[in-house]
Amino acid sequence: MMGSEPTLHLFLRPMTVYDIEKTNFITILRSGAFDDSKPIGMLSDFKWNKLIELAHIHDVVNIFAQGLEHYYYDDNLNLSESHLGKIRTLLQETPTHTIPELYDIDKVHLHSTALESKLREIVGQEQKDTERSFETLQLAAILFENVNHILSGRSFLRGIIDLGRYLRQDGNRIDFVKLATNQDDEDGADARQSPHRGIRLQCRGIAIRGTRRPQGERGARRCHPH
Repeated sequence: MMGSEPTLHLFLRPMTVYDIEKTNFITILRSGAFDDSKPIGMLSDFKWNKLIELAHIHDVVNIFAQGLEHYYYDDNLNLSESHLGKIRTLLQETPTHTIPELYDIDKVHLHSTALESKLREIVGQEQKDTERSFETLQLAAILFENVNHILSGRSFLRGIIDLGRYLRQDGNRIDFVKLATNQDDEDGADARQSPHRGIRLQCRGIAIRGTRRPQGERGARRCHPH
């Protein structure tokens, strides 16, 4: 751990042009997650140790290590053998899981029994639908797990990265009409008057709607902002 420093303090505090520590951390994660390489700065042994520990705390060691590989020939990647050994040890201790293994809609649990029942109803309807979308249910699982992490005060950095990766990889196969996020209850009446027969599930500002589009609108997969 990093002494008395809060877990998210380094990541959430305002960034400045001199905050090379946080800049390196985000840049390396972006490189590992999205192959987006930007220049990094040279750090002291102490600061590299902090970044490695931060990657461990947020469960992103494998992504951090993948990002470091992109800077193998960069002179600013002044990692010592001690740093590399620590990363190897953490990688050996970190199980490797795919997104479907980490985010299973059948294993998602909500804080309310009523909401849990509604979710199971929506999932059951979608799984029986002849036009069912595995990718949409997968995205719903990622979103709900992120919400659960946020509400319980756990680190959500890994979940946000997984969300971005999944949208980049399978976003074109997600039905955003079936999956919607809303900020308030004002659109409830509009949903009831809509030709889309929707079941709306809200969890502190996060909502999922299972919809059935009229036959003439089949295939129209767009994201409708609310």
